[in-house]
Order: sequence, then structure tokens, then C-alpha cells
Amino acid sequence: MVRSDHTDVLPLKLNRPTADTFGMRRATRTLGAITVVAIALGGSFVAPAAHGTTRYTSTVQTVVPGVTLTRTRDAVGPVQIRSLRVDPASPVTVDTTLARGVFPGWARTSQMAAANGAVAAVNGDFGVENGRPLHAFASDGTLAATGVEAGDSFAISQNEQHSYLGPPTETLSLTTPTTSFPIDHWNSGAPTWGEISAYSAVGGTVEKPPTDTCSARLMPVSVPSWSSKTRSSVARSYTVNQVACGFPSMPLNGGVVVSSRNGGAAAPRIRNLAVGSTVSVSWSLGWPDVMDSVGGRPMLLQAGQVVAPTGCGYLCERQPRTGVGVTADGKLLIVTVDGRQPGWSLGYSLVQFANEMKREGAVNALNMDGGGSTTMIVKGVKVNRPTDPSGERYVTSALLVLPGKDPGEPSSPRRTLRISPRRPAARPRSTSPRRRLGPPGEPPSAIRGRPGGSSMPSRTDRSAARRSFLRSWSTSSRVSATPRAESRLELSPASS
Repeated sequence: MVRSDHTDVLPLKLNRPTADTFGMRRATRTLGAITVVAIALGGSFVAPAAHGTTRYTSTVQTVVPGVTLTRTRDAVGPVQIRSLRVDPASPVTVDTTLARGVFPGWARTSQMAAANGAVAAVNGDFGVENGRPLHAFASDGTLAATGVEAGDSFAISQNEQHSYLGPPTETLSLTTPTTSFPIDHWNSGAPTWGEISAYSAVGGTVEKPPTDTCSARLMPVSVPSWSSKTRSSVARSYTVNQVACGFPSMPLNGGVVVSSRNGGAAAPRIRNLAVGSTVSVSWSLGWPDVMDSVGGRPMLLQAGQVVAPTGCGYLCERQPRTGVGVTADGKLLIVTVDGRQPGWSLGYSLVQFANEMKREGAVNALNMDGGGSTTMIVKGVKVNRPTDPSGERYVTSALLVLPGKDPGEPSSPRRTLRISPRRPAARPRSTSPRRRLGPPGEPPSAIRGRPGGSSMPSRTDRSAARRSFLRSWSTSSRVSATPRAESRLELSPASS
């Protein structure tokens, strides 16, 4: 059973009435029992609402053992809801993936599901216009980026027994035989004075080592593995291949480059690295046993209480939504809500979405990218209705449910790579069967209009509202980190 590792987690009963933004009192006393029967029979159930009318009508099907898909219609709206309930005690595993493994990278959720052999998938974190997730992202023990904005994350332990939702505590360090020092950013902008930034092949053409720095190239000699028996961080060993200070940018050449401003306070740490020595680079998001994580914003539920914001304009209003949560008994909920389609589904506000997650049994829940990005794929079939007339939108990441053990995750013992001393070390090939989805950097498809008529805000207005909301949220009191000056937060209009 998965435990949601959050302070003061409160148990939540499915038949507990909750208030919503319509001011209606739900008569849901019998919903819990009806739901159990429906799931057991793989059939349908209805939920009585106030005044004897039927508010929720649902059908439940088993996707694979341990995973069910519930299709729900909320008559107040109407609103169409799709919910995956995942039992981590079953053979399935939860995983994350980038669209193309490098920045920039865009792909449809269905493409990422197919490329990874997933039985189910939803879109992941908000995407930045330069083709990367907005927040911290990790997959199969490889940290892709620390993120260009502070936010929240969903992570699950490698043994699938613990889930984590909330702001991560990012810790990166480089350890030599004699000392250890922090790395401030990973594929997330140039270092400021006194900082050290690291760049890997995942950064692609978006994140390159800067000029006028002291830099060192590190060539991998092991795969990612746990740094200790406590599994508090993931570590990887490297050999220092080159150290140089000057104006030219140092190429990766199949390795990782760590850089500090030339003449800055941290430059001596890079300059003193000995060529040929072995060093270790470790990372952690503050949660043990985590190799996979995807970002989002804001939190919807914490310890059973609705914490979704209000008064944030367009983004707080009724929209398509994607979110992930964990129930009191350890099940994972992955939920999408269709929107912007009168007659089919109007969507939920953030508070309404939080209450829906709570109604389904979540005690902690996180909002991820929504709007036209909201997509759910089950066994290769799109089970919701994305808003764009062209169909699925191109996004930068996805949350996956795999049918068995994750083939891409490294084993616990640290394995040494065999590298010929006659030539520079090549970037190790993944043992995962995943394949690339095409040339990196393919732009999102064009969006030609939205349903909803002239009352809908323009795409430009929606993008501006979204940028304003994300910036204001990242500087709120609940997130200690501040936005990076180098982030150049230009969210893609195709992501709103």
C-alpha cells in the first residue's frame, strides 16, 4: 500500500459530504457503498444529488489488474471526468517521461504512451515555449532539470510504496576524494556570481554551457544508483576529463559540464578539480527512494483539506484539468476533466477540481498542466475530449502507468561502465526499450480556434493570464525558492 508522506494526513471517507462552489448540499450518504459494488462488478453507478436528482453517473472498467478507469458525468455543468485508480501493490508501476529525451522536445501524450509501452498516460507538467517542463523533472534516476520556476512535484518511490506531493527540496552536490560542494542548477540556466550550474545531454540546444566561465567536463563511469542504503539520493561516478577557464563554451562531448562564472567565488572549486580523478555527482528532491518526479502547480489538497487558490482570474475559473492525488488507503488517482465544450463539459475551477479529487477519495492532490493539454490515453485510446479542433496537443512530458516493472530504471548496486581508454567516453546507451519519437524540437501543432464562441478569452489573453498566475504563485509565501532571472518564462500559447 502506498503511504502519502505528508504531515498530518487525515483519512477521508468517500461518502463524506463536501461543499462545492455551487452552494449545493450533496446527498452522497450511499455513494461509497454504491461505488464499491460498481467497481466489483465492472459496471455503472449513479450518485443521487440534492432534491432527488442524479448528479453523478459513472461507469467503471478494469484496464489491467490493479488499474481501473472510471468515466463520470457531473450533471451540474455538465462536466466529464475520467479517473484512473492505480493500486501500487499490483504489478503495474508509475513512471515519468520527457517528450523526446532532450530540450526542446514536444510530443503528444499518445505518442509517449506508445513509445514506452504504457497501459495509461496523461499529460505532465506545464511546458515552457522552449520545449521543456517548467519545474523539476526526473526519470529513471536521471535528473533532467531542476526547473526554471519554483513549484510543486509528484514523486513515487522506486518500490512503489510511498508517494510524495508538494514542493521538493532540491539538493545537488559534487564530491571529490577530498571535498564536496553544491551544484546550484541542473540544465536550468547560467550560473550567477558564486553559483555552479551543470549541463547534460538532456539540455540539448536549450541549455548549453555558457561562455566566460571556469568549466570542467565529467565523463560517466557508472550508471545512476543509490548513494547509500538509506536511498536518500541518487549518485553517479565520473572521471574529470578537462578543466579550463576562459571565454569559449566547453562542449559536452558525451559528458556533463559543470560551470561557474570566471572570476566568481565558486570558480576555484572548478579550477581545482584534478584531470583524471574520479568524482561523484548526487541529487535528491528531499524524498527518499525517488528516481521519478514530475512537476505541477498548485497543490489542490493537503491532508484532506482544500488548499486550491481562488481569485487568480482566468486560470482559477472553469477549465480542462489534469491532476494526480493519493487516497487514504494508498491508491493513486490520476484524473482529467474536459472543459470549454458547452453541452459536453464546461470544466472545473481549481477549487471545484480540488473538491472532485476529494470526493474521489484523495487526501493530497496536485494540479498539473491543463487547458488544451489535458489528455488521457488508456490502452492506446484517447478516452477524453481535448479542446483543440486538431485533437491532441503537443506537450513536453507525461505521467505513465506501465504494465509491469519499469525497464528503464537502473538496479540498486552501482554498476561500472566498461570504457576503452583509447578514446573519450561515450554517453552510455539506455537499456530501456524506449525509442525517440522523431527529430527533437518539433514545434507544437498550430491551434486554430477554440470552442466556446466569442465569450472565450483570446489565446493571447489566456497566455498572459497564465504567465501572471504562475509568476505570482512562484513568489508566494508557501514556496521559499525564487524564480530564476534566466528563466525567460515565455509559456507557449499552445500550452494554455
